[in-house]
Amino acid sequence: MKSNEKNYWYKLDNAGKLYPSIVSTRMTTVFRTTVELFEEVEPKVLQKALDSTIERFPYFKVNLHKGLFWYYFEYTDKMPHIEKETYYPSMFMKYKKKETFPFRILYYKKYINIEFSHSITDGFGVISFMKTLLVEYFSLQKNLEIKDTKDILITSSKVEKEECEDAFNRYYNPKAPIPKLKGKAVHFPFPLTKKGKYILISGTVSADKIKKLAKKNECTVTQYITALYMDSIQEYINKLPEKKKKKMTGRIVINLPVDLRQLFPSRTRKNFFISITPEIDLRLGEYSLEEIIKYLKAYMTMSINNKNISRYIARNVKNEKNSM
Repeated sequence: MKSNEKNYWYKLDNAGKLYPSIVSTRMTTVFRTTVELFEEVEPKVLQKALDSTIERFPYFKVNLHKGLFWYYFEYTDKMPHIEKETYYPSMFMKYKKKETFPFRILYYKKYINIEFSHSITDGFGVISFMKTLLVEYFSLQKNLEIKDTKDILITSSKVEKEECEDAFNRYYNPKAPIPKLKGKAVHFPFPLTKKGKYILISGTVSADKIKKLAKKNECTVTQYITALYMDSIQEYINKLPEKKKKKMTGRIVINLPVDLRQLFPSRTRKNFFISITPEIDLRLGEYSLEEIIKYLKAYMTMSINNKNISRYIARNVKNEKNSM
């Protein structure tokens, strides 16, 4: 595959197929990665870096089209353009519109913000794209030389076929039993946000401090943050009036994405993740933070392994095949 090929198309990967059908102004399916530089962004240099970077990622230089039965991405000769950020983060992206890319490259003062639709890639793909863009940006600005790494692709390097594979189909085991459906989880009794309204919650935390707290609790940062999230929901429910509390007492379930590249070797820049669902059940009583952490450590050890994850891959791929 060469980056200057034209008129070729890509299937949406197994995870990506869901998003075009559910996207809306309320559920944008857009996620964002931000980098803060030491100096203000130079727009002309950033645009030049994007021109080179996007050719190295031809499977992102696409427009979404609707076929007879399914959506597909088609390569385009048109070039994406950077924009100065003026609105809210992760806003609705009209990537179903003709000649619209499924991503944005935004800048504001010292910040470079990349927003992608989940229909085309996951966090690994976006971070790889961001790192490659930054390398190209600094190469142009500072005349630096960087070598290829696992997740940084030099713009002059060859595009490998595996980069745009649907890794779900590659590792699909048709004999694997699919996981059983679970019961209903607790839902917050809040009204939906009005269309066109965005709520931004931001916070800053010291990476060193949170690593120390996770180490003190003998768990990973992911396990520690997830435990805090579960505990905060539990605290909210426990503070409700008794009548409302009774209605919400049940299973608190967290949707936790897992990058499958750590289990199944793949260089794909498309989606390759599965969500696992740790839970605590308030009908059994109140949980201490230590109990939640202990549970999460055991749950993730039991859940995140090749054999168990194969069941989730099988479920997703079988659902896709059954809908064709």
